[in-house]
Amino acid sequence: LLATVISPEMYLKIFAPLTMLLLGFSAFVMFRQWKFSPMVCVVGGLAAGLNMHCWSNATWGVGPWNIAIAMIFLAVAVLVTDSIRQAWMKAALAGLAVGMSVMEGFDSGAILSVYAGVFVVFLCCITESTLARRLTRSAWMGILMVVFALLIATSTLSTLIGTSIQGIAGMEQTPEAKQRRWTEATT
Repeated sequence: LLATVISPEMYLKIFAPLTMLLLGFSAFVMFRQWKFSPMVCVVGGLAAGLNMHCWSNATWGVGPWNIAIAMIFLAVAVLVTDSIRQAWMKAALAGLAVGMSVMEGFDSGAILSVYAGVFVVFLCCITESTLARRLTRSAWMGILMVVFALLIATSTLSTLIGTSIQGIAGMEQTPEAKQRRWTEATT
C-alpha cells in the first residue's frame, strides 16, 4: 500500500525503518499481553526494534523477514490475550498472523511458524489440567492455526511452488536425476 502512494526511491528509504518500527511495536504488544510491567514492555519493544541483526537484514533488502518476525510476535500475543475469550478465535487470528509471516518471510516465515506451534503446545500444557485435555487442545488449536495460515498464504505458496519447484529445467524428480544432481552438488 505504501509503495503505491510514494515514489520507489522514497519507499526504499523508509521501508527498513518502518519494518523495524513494526517489529518493535509487535514485540511491545506481545510483552504487554504477557502482563509485564510497562517499562519491561518498552525495553523489550526497543530491544526488538533496534536489533542489529534485523536492521542489517532490512538494509540489505530483506525487510520482509522483519515483518515475518513481527507477525509471529503478534500471533503469540493473540494466543495469550484476555481480550478474546473464545480459544478458537485466538487460534484463528494467530493462524492468520502465522500465514502473514509465511507470506512475507517465505522459508524463514515457515521456520518461524514452528515457534508459534511450539508455543501453542506450551500454552496448552500450562493451562490445562489433564494430559488428555492438553493433547486435545494442543491438537485442535494447532490444526486451526494451520488451516487459517494456509487460508491466507495459499496464493503465495502456490506461486512459490510454481516458480521455485515446478517447471525448472533440470529439476526432475526421478531417482536418476536426483543422483546426478547429488553428484554434481557434492563434487
